[in-house]
Amino acid sequence: MKLNNPIISLRSESHLQEAVELFRRTGHAFGELDAEDLRISHDRSFSDGDLFMPKQNLTEKYFQINCYLSGIHCMTPAISFNVGLQGYREEIYNSIERLQQRWMRLVERY
Repeated sequence: MKLNNPIISLRSESHLQEAVELFRRTGHAFGELDAEDLRISHDRSFSDGDLFMPKQNLTEKYFQINCYLSGIHCMTPAISFNVGLQGYREEIYNSIERLQQRWMRLVERY
């Protein structure tokens, strides 16, 4: 996690790594993905376009383990007008389409 304050960045990363180890020990299905989402979301070195692709990849990992709500929650904030201006138009369209398909599967289950 790259924040403006290096001391806070180091502490945050240490806490996230500790959480990941706890998730692994307890067999938490998607805790590691949640930790990665936090890392990506709070990394100040990403531009909007740079943030979009890692979020899209992480969303696919959530979907692979049928964790649709977390995947949707991960991807939705990464889709912005600025990303579309940076040449990610096709990726945004595909992501929105996948989000809609996953949402419909989730709705059909319940």
